[in-house]
Amino acid sequence: MEIAGLLIGIIGLMALPTVFQMIFGRPRLSFWTDEFTGPDGRILLFAFKNEEVSNWLLRMLRVEREARDVQVFFNVQEQGTHKIIVKAASGLLNNVAKQEIAIRTETPPGFTVAATIVGTKDGAADLLEGRTGNYIPIPPGHYNAYVSVLCGARQYNFIEPFQIGLQDYQTIWPRRGPVRPIDGTRRARFGD
Repeated sequence: MEIAGLLIGIIGLMALPTVFQMIFGRPRLSFWTDEFTGPDGRILLFAFKNEEVSNWLLRMLRVEREARDVQVFFNVQEQGTHKIIVKAASGLLNNVAKQEIAIRTETPPGFTVAATIVGTKDGAADLLEGRTGNYIPIPPGHYNAYVSVLCGARQYNFIEPFQIGLQDYQTIWPRRGPVRPIDGTRRARFGD
């Protein structure tokens, strides 16, 4: 009887890392808005990262974040008039880890993926529709970007204001930095 109990205990311990991987190995995304200025102008980015496992016990059990396919869609609406500039545009994703630019990509743990929302050069701003590659001109003003990030079966929704100026440097995210989903998505527990 004692040997049977010992065998069941050993089998249970061997299955523990697999159970932890299934529960704590799911993607955990953090989101932020960012800006980039280069020789080809300025772009407003909506970026996210699949965070690595930080809990020491889970790392000791070799739990790793899974990479999942992601897509980004966005609407842009003018503030005040509520005029829709673009609806259900597909974001063009830049994946540094895979060295690709596509409308659908994976989120490897520890690497940033960014969707281009607005590009401006010499004061002329455009929204980029990733599916078709079309540039949609957008005049100076104040706007809201309604961004949806699809990661596996989960959807994260955001509303972020931005402004387009007459000069490239005036095209900004007023709340540049970390953002939270509007639908109450919560982070995983246990310090992870």
